Amino acid sequence: MAVILGIYYPKICEQIRSINLGKKNTANGNLSAGNNSDLLLTKEQLNEFNGIGGQPIYLGLLGRVYDVTRDEKYYGPGCNYHFLAGRDASVAFITADFKNYVEDEADNVLALKSPAILSLINWEKHYKSDYICKGKLIGRFYDESGHPTKYEKKFRAMAEEAEFDKFNKQKLRDKYPDCNIKWSMEKGSHVWCSGSSGGKQRNWIGYPRKLYELDNENFRCACVKKENLDTKEVVIKPYDNCERPDPECHLKCGEHGTCNHNNICQCHPGYIGQYCETPVCFPQCMNGGNCTAPSVCTCPDGYQGIKCEGGMCAEKCLNGGKCIKKDKCECPRGYYGLRCEFSKCEISCMHGGRCIGTNLCKCAPGLSGDHCEIGQKQRPTCKDNCKFGHCLSNNKCKCLEGYYGRFCNRRPKRMY
Repeated sequence: MAVILGIYYPKICEQIRSINLGKKNTANGNLSAGNNSDLLLTKEQLNEFNGIGGQPIYLGLLGRVYDVTRDEKYYGPGCNYHFLAGRDASVAFITADFKNYVEDEADNVLALKSPAILSLINWEKHYKSDYICKGKLIGRFYDESGHPTKYEKKFRAMAEEAEFDKFNKQKLRDKYPDCNIKWSMEKGSHVWCSGSSGGKQRNWIGYPRKLYELDNENFRCACVKKENLDTKEVVIKPYDNCERPDPECHLKCGEHGTCNHNNICQCHPGYIGQYCETPVCFPQCMNGGNCTAPSVCTCPDGYQGIKCEGGMCAEKCLNGGKCIKKDKCECPRGYYGLRCEFSKCEISCMHGGRCIGTNLCKCAPGLSGDHCEIGQKQRPTCKDNCKFGHCLSNNKCKCLEGYYGRFCNRRPKRMY
């Protein structure tokens, strides 16, 4: 083999030099990552391109060879990723194990599970977009003619299946979002659902259930709509002792639920709990507010609003400042002070103009000048009128409490 390499290595280097020369001579000074060379390398030949002695640095990934010489500070001799230079070590991109590996198995990826396969595909996209592909590696993925092997085709089929599996699992997470989970030494686990559990804002709450995907023995806590509790697409089970039968159910359900034939309370919309004792607020109460009735927040001292989102300031915030908590104003750009009473403009902006920086005014429509002193202020107009609010500026409405939308024509729906 050493004799064969001695004969062919100069020819390979000459091919590499001509490719590099071609790269320099292109009109834009670079080749796109998609312009693959016809260069075919064996593993032994690829080993030579490891950056030692001034050689280019190539690495293999899923049978493709990429030139990473420009990032010698990462892949060069003595650097963190030099292990990858001059070989196809695709498995190491997943395991990050650069020491305990078997050379002949370093590119054997068919044993990887779906998440790892998708991670490899992402690495492949990275190298395709950021580096020039020089050619192919003869071995598992490509034959001596550069054609894909059965191994390569099987891997691509597995990758396609992994993508499909990921898509389906995401659809399930969208339909059955994760619960909120809290654990303490005294009480153990506590699971519950809200209108934003699982990181997804929605207009329903749902019931916390154990969800088993059909191909998985493990479960996760998911929020399930009432109409999906008997679904067959996944296995859904209640938590033990969460909704347990109670012979005194008809006495304990109270006015917010009814006792069913299994002696379990079925809660009215807006209430949860074994005995339907807990009201639910959507959106959730903020700043320490308590949900005292469905979608009714009782705010702590110093806060106000439907969900206690706004502060209460004894003295009004000036110049468009916003009260964000008790006696604290959030000032717009160009203003400062406890009440936003001070301006960064030494001469005040006139006729409703706003200071937006040091001595910089933003004037209302129809006005100009350093201090908005020139012209005549135009009355703001809103094309479709503000149904439950008033027009602040052109096509900008300020809505009354409890309404939202561009023209203040919408109210939150209360659905559970």
